Amino acid sequence: KFNVKTQYPFSAKKVGMLAGGTGITPMLQALHAMLGSPDDETEVSLVYGSKTSEGILARDVLHEWEAENFWRFKVSHVLGGVIGEDHVKRHMPPPEEDCVLFVCGPDLMYNALCGPRGDPEVTGLLKKLGYAKSQVYKF
Repeated sequence: KFNVKTQYPFSAKKVGMLAGGTGITPMLQALHAMLGSPDDETEVSLVYGSKTSEGILARDVLHEWEAENFWRFKVSHVLGGVIGEDHVKRHMPPPEEDCVLFVCGPDLMYNALCGPRGDPEVTGLLKKLGYAKSQVYKF
């Protein structure tokens, strides 16, 4: 079974993923588990930050999965900038829904979005937007 900070199958109906650079790696594992399971109907949205379009890791796989699962998997790219409030509001399930968010990326991204990776508390933008500690997984 898939197991990093949480175990598949995930308990929520919607999963939001915020990844930066090589932080896409655990997201790919979770996506493979969800999208590869025929009975799984979890809706997934991924916001993936990269320095350049050439730096998008697994681009072809992500776009293939999106095309095959268009009704439940959406990918949005942020190039050369930071994942900010507008990206979260536009692409992540709102905190009042049955959802979890997975975050993985560089330290600056953790600090801005949810607080340091090793800190179980949720701070930063996700706290400001109303996400609870039980909804945010820092990979």
